[in-house]
Amino acid sequence: ARTDVLLSGLALVYLVTFSIQSIWFDPGTSWYRGLVTFGYALWILFALDLAFRFTLASRKRLFLRRNWLDTLTVVVPQFRALRALRAFTPHGVLSRGPGNSVITGGAATTAGLAAIIIVWVGSLMVLNAERGAQNAEITNIGDAVWWAIQTVTTVGYGDVIPVTWVGQFIAVLIMLVGI
Repeated sequence: ARTDVLLSGLALVYLVTFSIQSIWFDPGTSWYRGLVTFGYALWILFALDLAFRFTLASRKRLFLRRNWLDTLTVVVPQFRALRALRAFTPHGVLSRGPGNSVITGGAATTAGLAAIIIVWVGSLMVLNAERGAQNAEITNIGDAVWWAIQTVTTVGYGDVIPVTWVGQFIAVLIMLVGI
């Protein structure tokens, strides 16, 4: 509990660095490599936190069930940006309970902001998945955000679609969130 606010804040910092890396993809530059290194350092902190809390937990299975998002973001690298959702947990930096919250308005506001984060993270993830793919239709952040909004609202015009299996898998997850 003592590290919840700090770690949820770091999760938002990770989301910013991930966004910069995804939108201005330029792996040959030193600033880009610096962001990648910073991202790995944050991931190590998240992994250490998860391992420490798991070790302290008396009921391991219950711990994993209650901390499935943390576990997923540590184990599956493609889902690291979803760590930003931690900011919306009861002890997160954005919703810490009555009187202490950065965001006020209750559950509806928190759910709305979480939906925006899911659309944004889905956009970034599909942009990364489709980058460089043959016949890719999602090639910039504008296309990616348009696609994610269509997908999460289950409108799905089909004017822009992912062509890679990773992009299609992300689409399924966003559709499930939308439903």
